[in-house]
Amino acid sequence: MFLDWDSGKFPDRLVQVMANSSSVYSAWDNDTLVGLMKEKYNIILN
Repeated sequence: MFLDWDSGKFPDRLVQVMANSSSVYSAWDNDTLVGLMKEKYNIILN
């Protein structure tokens, strides 16, 4: 199932972006994915 989001048209890219994120969050309405958010942080070492 692909959502009617632009990112849903490119599932391989979406998987890669999510895999490179520090955290991934999803929102569901029963069995329907209604939201997706990624978090990526950078650590600066001095």
